[in-house]
Amino acid sequence: MTQQSEEPTIPGPVTLETLSGDEWQPHVATIANLTRGEVWIGIDEPLGELLHPERRVRLVLRHEDREAQTAETIVLWHIGSDGRLVALMRPTFWDPPSRRAHSRAWLAIPIHLHHSEAEPPASARTTNVGVGGVHCLSDVAVPVGQKLSVSLKLTPDQSFDCRAEVVRVEANTDDPSGRQVVIGLRFEDLTQDEQATLALALADLAADVDADFVPLAWRTAATANETDA
Repeated sequence: MTQQSEEPTIPGPVTLETLSGDEWQPHVATIANLTRGEVWIGIDEPLGELLHPERRVRLVLRHEDREAQTAETIVLWHIGSDGRLVALMRPTFWDPPSRRAHSRAWLAIPIHLHHSEAEPPASARTTNVGVGGVHCLSDVAVPVGQKLSVSLKLTPDQSFDCRAEVVRVEANTDDPSGRQVVIGLRFEDLTQDEQATLALALADLAADVDADFVPLAWRTAATANETDA
């Protein structure tokens, strides 16, 4: 097995192999998240007893410029209740462990920051998003430590709503106007089902982005708006 220090792209296609008798059976899967000790794998449909906790499985990560990496690992637990997201022990070929508690997907999608019920929400645009939190760009600064409601617009018709704490605010050095700030938010008190929903949705969105990290759902919406204008 080739040892590599870099982590795979999130999301990333991978083959998940499960044991059926003495045979390894392949399943198309997606790396939806990496933590310091786990890799979260999204699958199209539940695999039942093949993915019970402590069952042996294999991950096959293929590359264009070098040989595939294969690692045997074990199922740790299921995330959420629908069986489509499973946490595996993080393979050792991704050493050293990630510095982040959760990986991030590069995505440029709208997010609304609700400071209070008496004020209209501030509009912002994400730069990267993960199960643990989000970085976004906004013209409205908020104080570090403030807790607020956020509405992450996954698609024009689907939002992910939760509570978050502001952990970072700094000037956006790439903004020529000097008005824009970078805001770092940490999501609070997500349930396992919410974590699973968000991880799978982000992996799906980030699988098809343009050069500016805008996902297909939003590019399609923009095209439709231009056609209707």
